[in-house]
Amino acid sequence: MGDSAASWISSNTEDKSLLPLQLFNEGYDIWLGTNRGATYSEAHLYNYSMILHRLTPDYTFADMGTQDMPAFLDQIFEETGQKATVIGYS
Repeated sequence: MGDSAASWISSNTEDKSLLPLQLFNEGYDIWLGTNRGATYSEAHLYNYSMILHRLTPDYTFADMGTQDMPAFLDQIFEETGQKATVIGYS
């Protein structure tokens, strides 16, 4: 839960890229999402309020699936006009 989308690419190099970079190199449009409360998800709030928010979140795990993921997919469709295939890990 505390991980971010950066874990998909942070340790990769162009010659040894993992799935997102391989798919990008094949011509796919890649979107990397990060859940609320994870690393980089609130970088614009990088101050005391971010730390306080992490200690007392006003959202649930279910909110991420019922609100955040649909909003993420809607944004992709709005920007590209294409439906998306989601690849995730846990």
